[in-house]
Amino acid sequence: MSTARALQNDLEQATGVNVFDQTIRNRLHEGGLRARHPLVDRVLTARHRGARLAFAIEHQNWQHDRFGGGSVMVWGGISMEEHTDLYRLDNGTLTAIRYRDEILGPIVRPYAGAVGPGFLLVHDNAQPHVARVCRQFLEDEGIDTIEWPQRSPDLNPIEHLWDIMFRSIGHRQLAPQTVQELSDARVQIWEEIPQDTIRRLIRSMPLTLSGMHTSTVPGDLLTAVLSVAAQTEEGWNALCDSYIHSIYDSEKRRTLEALASTQDIRKIAWLLKAGLDGSPIQTPELPLVINRVSRHFAGYLYAWDFVKENWDKLTEKFPIGSFPLQNIIMSATSQFSTKTHLEEVESFFGSLKKRGSQMRSVQEAIENIQLNMFWVEKNLDTLRKWL
Repeated sequence: MSTARALQNDLEQATGVNVFDQTIRNRLHEGGLRARHPLVDRVLTARHRGARLAFAIEHQNWQHDRFGGGSVMVWGGISMEEHTDLYRLDNGTLTAIRYRDEILGPIVRPYAGAVGPGFLLVHDNAQPHVARVCRQFLEDEGIDTIEWPQRSPDLNPIEHLWDIMFRSIGHRQLAPQTVQELSDARVQIWEEIPQDTIRRLIRSMPLTLSGMHTSTVPGDLLTAVLSVAAQTEEGWNALCDSYIHSIYDSEKRRTLEALASTQDIRKIAWLLKAGLDGSPIQTPELPLVINRVSRHFAGYLYAWDFVKENWDKLTEKFPIGSFPLQNIIMSATSQFSTKTHLEEVESFFGSLKKRGSQMRSVQEAIENIQLNMFWVEKNLDTLRKWL
């Protein structure tokens, strides 16, 4: 085990090259190496897995007229026709008493009355939800609930809305600076979620539950399969259509990574322009597209030219010094390993002056090119023998 600072010292002693410790971290991250801390979490036992499977089999023919809720720092409910206002838990965590007095009573009870017979409350096994006082309240009010398997909040479609909300906040150019700003941002995003998105999430429940008792493809293998598919015209078009219509961020991201692996310059150009325009590829995903395109021979020079030609537009969308812009700089120059490339990068960013030349990531990019040049020089003879 080692630290970035220790590796920085080792590198300087071995090569005489002095780089920022952050440059070391960036290169480690590109190689999939990140700092890790032991994670202690609840484990799904055989009994829990059995309960999840039984639940999936019993409810795989899921009906769409159900109502769901969940809680983190906020609480919200969804149904096919509408969603509740987002309730903010401003003073502490959600307890059973608060759940009964602040949510079940003033929000769920009138909603159930408006829906009428057949209303079914869907909430997971969080402690406040299953506490005796809440069970008794629901029984007294005649509100039916569904028996939820333990340790399985992920099965609730509302969890995908929380994911959409948190990712939307992360994609904002100006991140919330205070708790109140964060709370206001969540309320705004919640109110802007299209009801059609909610309907598609609820309708996806049968697929989610049926997938629990069928074999799944490992993530790495799926990524490889999608990347291979992206090399054909038919496969690339199918993936593009899948990206446009998918509602799950993780699925869209994996599909976009596969699309960006294409060796077709026309498709690469389309991806970059679509990301810059914001349609159909969301602009916050543009750094990911540039990163993936820059990794292969067909795209890395095109990506660099794209960054140079569209620098002013990029800095309008991603402020100077922002993490997305730093990511773009590092990605677009990551494959450079010649003196010509080094001089071109230094010349371009030197000409920008206040429009970006002073960013730390520019210096890191230059240092990375120097490291690449050093590696090539050191290993050139070996490479010639291999080739």
